[in-house]
Amino acid sequence: MKFVFHLLVFIIPISISAQWIEFDIDDIGGDNFKNEVEPFIKTVSIASVNHFEDQFKTNKRFQFGVAYSHGLNISSNESSADLLGGYPNIGGALIISDNLKLKGNFSIFSSGKDVVQSFAYGVGLKITTNEVSNWRLSILFSELKGPSDIELKAMDTNINYGFMFKNLPVLIGVGSNSYKSRILIEDEGVPNTIKGNSLYISLAAQFNIWNITTTPLMKISPEALIVGVEFSGAVH
Repeated sequence: MKFVFHLLVFIIPISISAQWIEFDIDDIGGDNFKNEVEPFIKTVSIASVNHFEDQFKTNKRFQFGVAYSHGLNISSNESSADLLGGYPNIGGALIISDNLKLKGNFSIFSSGKDVVQSFAYGVGLKITTNEVSNWRLSILFSELKGPSDIELKAMDTNINYGFMFKNLPVLIGVGSNSYKSRILIEDEGVPNTIKGNSLYISLAAQFNIWNITTTPLMKISPEALIVGVEFSGAVH
């Protein structure tokens, strides 16, 4: 119960003050639709997936966490930048062995007239066994539904290296997000699908507060900057 109480202390202020991402893109039309909307799609695709890189703790098989990500458009196409905002996520994992865990996350929130629903599932693998520093790989398959204008599927792969910097755990990694969006707008010049791949660099640090791993993080791609925070912990 202490774990749940402490987690709520972190969650409630974020939930009250957050402004979620919007998905109303039907006003963006014309021949430049793809160029103007694709940076937004890339940002959402990366922001909607959280890998929850907590430590492997074999004495506690279940992990639970919440996350908040905020997307910022850093591309030259500003038309969809006003749609960007926060994206919440709830995640969990089952530790199978010293180096393998099954993991996933989901989200549901109201955005204008839409109820956005997304989920992701996959695996996490600790590649090396060094107690101080190690390589980790995480692969998640995600799907987003609910908005009247767009649906989105993606595969997000992240490999990172964890090490200690002045007694502070730090994670540096690279990621690849392959996405395919289905555009539900029937208008001349609007494509049925937009798909592609976005590479990003991930940076994170981990603090232990009240037995909760607090992880401020950043994902940097050529089109988007994702800043966020994860709160996670392990239970028996």
